[in-house]
Amino acid sequence: MSTPNTTETSATGGLGALAIITIVAGIGVILLTLCGNASMLLFPLMKNMPGMGPALEATERMMSDTRILAISLGYALCTIALWSAAIASGFGMFKLRPWGRRLAVRFAIGHLGMWVVYLPLNLFFVQPIVRSYTEGLPATPMTSSFAGILITNLVTFVIYNALPVVLLAILTRPGVAARFTQGV
Repeated sequence: MSTPNTTETSATGGLGALAIITIVAGIGVILLTLCGNASMLLFPLMKNMPGMGPALEATERMMSDTRILAISLGYALCTIALWSAAIASGFGMFKLRPWGRRLAVRFAIGHLGMWVVYLPLNLFFVQPIVRSYTEGLPATPMTSSFAGILITNLVTFVIYNALPVVLLAILTRPGVAARFTQGV
């Protein structure tokens, strides 16, 4: 009579779902980042579109500001690197590999750290530059005041950091960590 194998080789239930969510979210964030930066590259093609007027001119000047470009490129590169690690960690987590858990925890810490730097940088450096280019243009309630900009940035902060916080909360629990060492 043979004894059943009790070591797990792939995640089930909540850990399996978390691994899949991490992979899908990573792919989505990378595509969103690439599309956002591609729009900056394709912006000159919009010059001939009718009805764009002063808003287009202000945006064109802003998009050619090296400070904005440097911050946008730096943010995009960090985002792509971190979320690529998240995708890899999702595959590792799904197979209950210890490296998958470690990489997911490092991704979460790195991502939260990036936002600790990016949020104040955006609020106190980028937004004043943006306002200098858009002065005199019709404003919306969410872009015309510091409170609106702060609310927009905080909502973005919460959405983009929900998964890293969940990863940290779940993957650092001793019982969960033990599951990653049993199958290997």
